[in-house]
Amino acid sequence: MLTIWKAFLSCALLICQVVVVHGIGQDSCVSFEKGSGFALVQNKKAPTILISSVDSPSVHRALLDFQTDVYRVSGTKPTIRNVTSISSFASITSPIIVGTVSSPLISQIVNTTGLDVTALHGKWETFIAKTVNNPLPGISQGYVIAGSDRRGCVSFLVQG
Repeated sequence: MLTIWKAFLSCALLICQVVVVHGIGQDSCVSFEKGSGFALVQNKKAPTILISSVDSPSVHRALLDFQTDVYRVSGTKPTIRNVTSISSFASITSPIIVGTVSSPLISQIVNTTGLDVTALHGKWETFIAKTVNNPLPGISQGYVIAGSDRRGCVSFLVQG
């Protein structure tokens, strides 16, 4: 069973651009083609993961599990950074940005980039995951995972 789990996580190491996903029957977010998506681990380096410090404890917990899964499969542990205020992130390149649509971090991205999250409004356990240009000050590109609620974020982090 551990071998199957490792194989699954190995396949999930490349996250591609995805539209709205609704649990069972979701579109694939895994790509086997180089350059076709957002690399979760590349050359033994993982991107920093940003999350709002005030987001749901369950999202924080799932993110820790996600970090552990990436480490177990790749030997590389992504850094998680709790964001307390929106300032310049000049030292961070191509992060993964995780949060509920109501979190200050995701709200900032929606307000500054026009990221369309209308498909999340009024939904439960739904998320979007996509590459966004200039999501935060000092960051030219990031992979944004926005959940309609805490369960939406957790769904993506657990299922990929």
